[in-house]
Amino acid sequence: MITLREDIIRDCQFYKPAVIEADTYQGQKEAVDTIAVKTVLIVDSDLDDDTVYDLTAAVFDHTEEISTEHNKGEELSIENASSGVTAPFHAGAALYYAEHGIKVETQE
Repeated sequence: MITLREDIIRDCQFYKPAVIEADTYQGQKEAVDTIAVKTVLIVDSDLDDDTVYDLTAAVFDHTEEISTEHNKGEELSIENASSGVTAPFHAGAALYYAEHGIKVETQE
């Protein structure tokens, strides 16, 4: 039996299966199967490269601190963040990724 969740994931590939673990929220005693989308930070293509580079670095150079504030931060990695994104990357972000051995597509 195909579930609605599987239908959505099949039809909209930017969604992925996710589970909200039991006791994540007050009164939620059981795990809940759901869907999630990747978190993507969108900036204007006219924003200067240095600002976007610094913004990208601020995220990926502080994943440990982000994880202490929200449990989804544990999933945050530069490798994960660069896969499955269909929008082009800003040149400033692409530079940060390149310095970490990851090539991403930009709008040229």
